Amino acid sequence: MNTNDKLKNTIEYIFSLPLGVPHLVSGIALLTFFGRNNFGGFLSKFGIDFVYTSLGVILAQFFVNLPYCVKTYSTAYDLIDKKLLFCARSLGLSEWKVFLHVNLPMMQRQIFSIWMICWARALGEFGAVMMLVGVTRMKTETLATSIFLNMSTGDFDVASGVSVILIGVSMITMYIFQKLVENGDVNA
Repeated sequence: MNTNDKLKNTIEYIFSLPLGVPHLVSGIALLTFFGRNNFGGFLSKFGIDFVYTSLGVILAQFFVNLPYCVKTYSTAYDLIDKKLLFCARSLGLSEWKVFLHVNLPMMQRQIFSIWMICWARALGEFGAVMMLVGVTRMKTETLATSIFLNMSTGDFDVASGVSVILIGVSMITMYIFQKLVENGDVNA
């Protein structure tokens, strides 16, 4: 195994780690790392704060869903005919131009579907969001944490309504994804 393979495997392992870690644990890790006593203290000097802020919601959702994006993108990339990439390089394109003018156009539908599915998953993220930003109504409240808040206060009707919204978003997302698969635009 050469150095490039070892580096690739190490990076793949790091990006895949959140897949096997419970989301609550991911949230605690994010809270610890981005807290004032660690890297978060350094970032706060620049006015960047993730703990108990809406920016933290984005970070938690991104952290939990990034491995799915990376794995799916990697699989889609592996399906590209490498002869086309070789031809582009032999015609004088740099690696960056091959990526920009060959890879991206060939994978645009896969990339769209990857982000669409991960966005739908992010809407339902609960554990990491709960740990990093807590649940403050109208500040750090997400759809998933809204369900939790309303259930814990006994407001079943609102919790059910929010659940229906999440189910609707999931159904629409999966319908679009399925149509892309049926048309052959995306390899499932």
